[in-house]
Amino acid sequence: MKRVGTELLSAEHAAALLETDVETIRRMVTEDHTLPAIVVCRAGSRQPLRLAGLHHHVVNDDCSVTDWRGKDAGNLRFDVMELLPFRESVVNRQESAAITKRESSKDAPRRRYQMCIDEGLQMPTNDYGHLPTGIGSLAEREGISVQAFSKSVKRHLATLPR
Repeated sequence: MKRVGTELLSAEHAAALLETDVETIRRMVTEDHTLPAIVVCRAGSRQPLRLAGLHHHVVNDDCSVTDWRGKDAGNLRFDVMELLPFRESVVNRQESAAITKRESSKDAPRRRYQMCIDEGLQMPTNDYGHLPTGIGSLAEREGISVQAFSKSVKRHLATLPR
């Protein structure tokens, strides 16, 4: 592993940055092989973690490292620059969850029906009636097709008391 960043983080700090726990960090390194790690020995020397071959290491639950003889080999450290792509995926996942929370599928038909009322369109009293002309511009404003907009409005019309 080439040295990219200048700061090496402990497993606890890496877990805090990625908003996860140390066990998940250990699994990403040892089982998934998605997160590169550096072994920093007690003397301070650094080497990339190798999980196979002559330089076989064992990563313990607390992210301390022992060599194949069971001798203490140091602790895992993580390059900040290697963690950034994982951090971006955490942020993107949180943003998409916030958007999903913001509007559930039940809210969209009601909101679109209200858009029609606010535009002054004469709405039918049941979901079998024809929708008025003018919903095309509202559908365009929503960024969906007229058919999808109509279906959504009619879904709300079906819930209205008769």
